[in-house]
Amino acid sequence: MKFLRSLIVQSRHAALVGSLNGVSGLRFFAVSTEEYAKRNYANNVSEYNTVLGSLTAQRRNFLLRDVYHDMMLDGVKPTRDTFHSLVVGTMKGARMQDAFFFVDQMKTMGLLPDVTLYNFLISTCGKCKNSNKAIQILEEMKCMEVKPNVQTYICLLNACAAGGRIDRVYAIVRDMIAAGLGLNKFCYAGLIVAHKNKTPLADDFSAKVIEFVEKSKMWSSVETNSANAENVMMGVTDEELYNLPTAEYIHRRGGFLNLPFTAYHTAFHAAADLKNVELKCDVSSFCAANSIRQGLFGGHLNECATRALATTSCASVSEDLPKDNSVSDMLVDSFGRLHTYLRISVTERCNLRCQYCMPAEGVELTPSPQILTKTEILRLANLFVSSGVTKIRLTGGEPTVRKDIEDICLELSNLKGLRTLSMTTNGIALTRKLPRLKDCGLTSLNISVDTLVPAKFEFMTRRRGHEKVMNSINAAIDLGFNPVKVNCVVMRGFNDDEICDFVELTRDKPIDIRFIEFMPFDGNVWNVKKLVPYSEMLDTVMKQFPSLKRDQDHPTDTAKNFTIDGHEGRVSFITSMTEHFCAGCNRLRLLADGNFKVCLFGPSEVSLRDPLRCGAEDHELREIIGAAVKKKKASHAGMFDIAKTANRPMIHIGG
Repeated sequence: MKFLRSLIVQSRHAALVGSLNGVSGLRFFAVSTEEYAKRNYANNVSEYNTVLGSLTAQRRNFLLRDVYHDMMLDGVKPTRDTFHSLVVGTMKGARMQDAFFFVDQMKTMGLLPDVTLYNFLISTCGKCKNSNKAIQILEEMKCMEVKPNVQTYICLLNACAAGGRIDRVYAIVRDMIAAGLGLNKFCYAGLIVAHKNKTPLADDFSAKVIEFVEKSKMWSSVETNSANAENVMMGVTDEELYNLPTAEYIHRRGGFLNLPFTAYHTAFHAAADLKNVELKCDVSSFCAANSIRQGLFGGHLNECATRALATTSCASVSEDLPKDNSVSDMLVDSFGRLHTYLRISVTERCNLRCQYCMPAEGVELTPSPQILTKTEILRLANLFVSSGVTKIRLTGGEPTVRKDIEDICLELSNLKGLRTLSMTTNGIALTRKLPRLKDCGLTSLNISVDTLVPAKFEFMTRRRGHEKVMNSINAAIDLGFNPVKVNCVVMRGFNDDEICDFVELTRDKPIDIRFIEFMPFDGNVWNVKKLVPYSEMLDTVMKQFPSLKRDQDHPTDTAKNFTIDGHEGRVSFITSMTEHFCAGCNRLRLLADGNFKVCLFGPSEVSLRDPLRCGAEDHELREIIGAAVKKKKASHAGMFDIAKTANRPMIHIGG
């Protein structure tokens, strides 16, 4: 009884403190100013938006409410974008109570939810299998005179499908048809999910699935509007927005799904969840009869088939699965990621001193005898390529300062099975070497330049040479490199005012400008206040170039790629800090000193040079490499944890 009384007293005290705070639902932190400052997340709305985006990307959704309370205690007023980030985070974490809390807070501040935010709310209800609440949101939209769009109805359809409410699903379908909206691939996928979740399962379930898959062939596109652009900015895939079972696959594997075949993916998932191998075989047969190559589904089909075969078997299934025996198991980690891209740092030396790469005083370089020789690089490269690596990128330091770089390129380009030989360079010494490098087999090029202002270039790199870099970009274009990728690390207060100037470079030239979020490494004095997040950069570009459109990225792309109407080149964003792409990572790193690294931000390394110089055979080296790859984590840590973790300077690792 004393315990219950203490709880009542505590709850009354909390209510009193809440009223004193003036904001309903806020927590009270009775700590000293010094203690509060230690756990303070950020200082202004821009920094808070960056933190929110990072937490959402890391799936640490349970911290969003704490960050919001921290904003209130700081006296920082949230913007509409802040509330969108908060609701997207709660949607991804299926935290419905938090989602409605944030919307209530938004309303108290005089900000009315728009259709995009309502769509996120409905999707959150779907993830929590609460179709009643989803219907209530639609009614609220009508009262608030917010016009639903196609996405609203699809979110609602899939929210009802998650709970197996077929009656409501068909009612929504009728409303969509009556409104002249028509059904699309996501609607048919939702119908499959609805029938799968209905209890008890209908006897004609398999026939229904085949019927919906067949009808989905005539799908129409979802309307293109500002909501789609908003979803892209918030990092929300269609599969995740519509609560399809394929969303988790995209999160874990990082691959895109062939959108025209969304219903097929959902059908395979249904078969796997119900362990219905017969249905899986029926869908496979339908694919074959309609000349749909199941290789289009990639590892996604393998995963579903594996789950479906857990307790039963079907003779025809194994014949349907795609096979690729050319790739060694050495390159596959414990999460099923296949690593076909090797980055080789050929030197630690560089002719610049970029602020984000090394400290002003420089770094201690590895003695020359401990750097891999050309012969050692070629032997290890051949080992990787013969095991399935198809792309090699040469990095540094600055690779062009190595005297035998042309010979290395020539030998590497002759390796059987290698499709792409790339180089990342600062461009200072590139112009005179580029013709020979191209003749030696170099097929693609990344040139790093962080400013278009010569004086600022000298400040950022602590060296002169801006004109030489720009000449190298033009020389690469003249030699036929298409596109020429230009890497630009964006730092607040340094070059964030030049973003649109860089985009202008893509208007008449085949340049792919790649904006990179500032990343923490030893010696570069990283600070979140210097970080310009992807969402902010994208918003800056979209305001000046409204025709910016998202490309269909490859599953292993590090960049989010965009095109602009009338521009020859394109714009890309590398979002390692706020929206990592670890799920689709296919990259491994061989450092100049022979150490092997499976993750850019991970401190773990293993030496390949030492066993190589001790006479290790190829199979022994493969065992060392395979063991390291198998230990690769699902994703790197968050940016704040990375900043606290001991890691080498970027010049040691290789850009």
